[in-house]
Amino acid sequence: MVPVTPDATRRYEPKAAPDVVNKKPIPRLTRTFQSEMPSTGHGWSLFRHPEGACYFYHKGKNVFTDSDVNNTGIREEITAALDSIERYVRNQHILLPEGAPLVIDLDLQLDSEEPESIFYYYYVDHEAKAIFFLHPFDTSSLPAFEEAPRSTTELHRGNEIEAQYWYFVQLFPTSTKLSEEFLSKLADTCIYWLADVSTSPTSTTPYTPRAMSEILQLVGPMEKMKNSICPGSMAALARHMYMFAHTRFIHYHGEPHARLDRTATVHCTMLYQRTWLIRIISPFLFFGPDFHLRLLQDAWVDKIIHADVWVKITAKMQKEWIGLIAYSALMLACGVSFLTIPGVVPDGGDGPGRTMSQIVRLFSYLSTISSFTSTILGCLLHRHHQTSVSDAAPEAQQYLNDQENKYVGLELLAIQHSLPHAFLMWSVIFFLAAFSAFCFSSKEIASITAVAL
Repeated sequence: MVPVTPDATRRYEPKAAPDVVNKKPIPRLTRTFQSEMPSTGHGWSLFRHPEGACYFYHKGKNVFTDSDVNNTGIREEITAALDSIERYVRNQHILLPEGAPLVIDLDLQLDSEEPESIFYYYYVDHEAKAIFFLHPFDTSSLPAFEEAPRSTTELHRGNEIEAQYWYFVQLFPTSTKLSEEFLSKLADTCIYWLADVSTSPTSTTPYTPRAMSEILQLVGPMEKMKNSICPGSMAALARHMYMFAHTRFIHYHGEPHARLDRTATVHCTMLYQRTWLIRIISPFLFFGPDFHLRLLQDAWVDKIIHADVWVKITAKMQKEWIGLIAYSALMLACGVSFLTIPGVVPDGGDGPGRTMSQIVRLFSYLSTISSFTSTILGCLLHRHHQTSVSDAAPEAQQYLNDQENKYVGLELLAIQHSLPHAFLMWSVIFFLAAFSAFCFSSKEIASITAVAL
């Protein structure tokens, strides 16, 4: 028996459909279509989540499970595990809260040398809005504690335990009724966060103002279904309540060191630290890496990203790259056109004139190559962020974690983002050098004077 939290559910693991095709014809006059999967049996009832998954509930034992108890072998394993838990509770004289449901899930370890059955479980207290266990639980195994590693008080831990409670309700929305208390708390939380994100550019809210308004608009229709079992509404409410409770946890809500500004660190990390790599390279890239690194560091304070902030950053970068692509294409056209001017490419002969023409041609080639490189890099980065980088916070968090280097942090990513601008600037400089050299090679004093001025 292994204690786990609801967000460790195996429900979302890919499952292969049976390789069977139903070729039976539909009988005439058939108007109803029922599942061939038994909906009841041995005390178990089948429920279908609005999202599509099916789960089972045993009313007599007050147990939920995602395991397919229609399978005789799995059902017998689950029943034996429940008997073992009941004996443990009796022998240890444990007094469980009244009506506390148990969630249990069977994991068959068939790939190991010695196949075994592992049971994951947790209990739920609806009144306390918490999950609990019969055994000590190591919080270091909870991914959320990596985002808030300096959790020292029980009150702070309680925020994540409440978040896990709402995750349970999201998974099993028929476990409780849609109450007035839930609706009031959701509306009150949304109203505050909407006001906060509308008046503070560095709000710690997990949603954009538009998303917050849309959530608030759902409360009205939900009011008509209160005090009843409404799987769709309950799952939707629980999903948002989970996000709000989790946000309180990662920002140390209610603690003396609570994060009130998303750009403020509470882990005492150096926000704008620079290594030798960016200090050396940045001047050659016109300090573009410094700008992009600051942008990323402001958005990823203490390795926490907010969806609305990430959306704004990616939109800003893509807009910049689109502009750079246009300017680079223009410089590319200018560079190619410049090479067609009579005298830029020498016809032959030796002497100072030919040497100067070679210098002009070299700078022209460098300008053309730089503008071409800027165009290609801009297109690649724009395409990559459009197709491969998600706007959702979890995916953005994973993306930044993958891009972070052990020694230089996000500096490599910042350098990468600044390359289109840097190559465009070098293209302009090389073109200016080629144009100046071409003009200074002229024997006309007026032309030389005009360019010099």
